[in-house]
Amino acid sequence: MPRKSGKQDHPRSLERLAPFDDDCVVVVIETPKGSSNKLAFEPRYGTFVLKRVLPAGEVFPFDFGFVPSTRADDGDPLDVLVLMDSPVVPGCDVPSRVIGVIEGEQTEDGKTERDDRLLAVAAKSSTHRSIHKLSDLSPRT
Repeated sequence: MPRKSGKQDHPRSLERLAPFDDDCVVVVIETPKGSSNKLAFEPRYGTFVLKRVLPAGEVFPFDFGFVPSTRADDGDPLDVLVLMDSPVVPGCDVPSRVIGVIEGEQTEDGKTERDDRLLAVAAKSSTHRSIHKLSDLSPRT
C-alpha cells in the first residue's frame, strides 16, 4: 500500500549522523550478518524497509551498512561491509576502522554501474582487533 505522507523532516535521521567518531568511521548497520533479507534505511520515513530477499540458502556474510552524511556516485551513502564478532540490529551505530575497498558493479533493471563497498572492522571487535589492513585478513575471509 502506498504511503500517504510525503517526505518528512526527521531531526535525528540516521542519514544525518556525523560520518566520523574520533579516528573511526561511523557505520549504520542496515542488514545484519546471517540475514537473507536485504534491508535499507528509508530516510523519508525514518524506518528500515525490505528491499529484497536473497535466494534460499544465501545470507549476508558480514554486517552491511552505510556511512551517514556521505554520497557515493550512485547518490546513496557509502556502503560498508563490517567485520565484527556477532551481528547487530539494524540501526546500530558501529564505529569502525576502514581497511580497504571492494571494487564492484551492480546490475539493476538491465543497467550495470559501479558499486564499491568499503571494508571495515568494528573498533570494539575482539575477534578482529589485530586486523588493520587487507593483508591482515586470512585468505579464507
